[in-house]
Amino acid sequence: MNTPNANHPFAQAIEKMHAKIAAALNGKRRIVIYAAYPDDASDLPIDNLNEIAVQGECRLIRKNHFKMGRVFMSEPVTNPTWLQVAVFANCSIEVFCDENHIFLEDLLIRQVDERSAIPLYSIYMGS
Repeated sequence: MNTPNANHPFAQAIEKMHAKIAAALNGKRRIVIYAAYPDDASDLPIDNLNEIAVQGECRLIRKNHFKMGRVFMSEPVTNPTWLQVAVFANCSIEVFCDENHIFLEDLLIRQVDERSAIPLYSIYMGS
């Protein structure tokens, strides 16, 4: 697969989203590569970082299958945006020291916490 050069509209759209994520990280290194965006009619990425990823209260969770089932879970959040999800995903990469799975691709409902009745959404990370 060819990587578009920095002047290509695809690369520019991705870079704009990555700049927003980097700004939200307040000086921390951006590791996550954002891939949970829709495409327009020309197959160019649409910036959806300010859109709500999950309606209502939830917790974001990432399980590391390679580190004996360790789990990284957020505090309860209400109506998290994709930008908030990207920041959480970036933090999970640092916590797990896993720079092999850095592509944020989706959120999937995992289960509802029996004690709190708060839905748990798994962050789907690719490599």
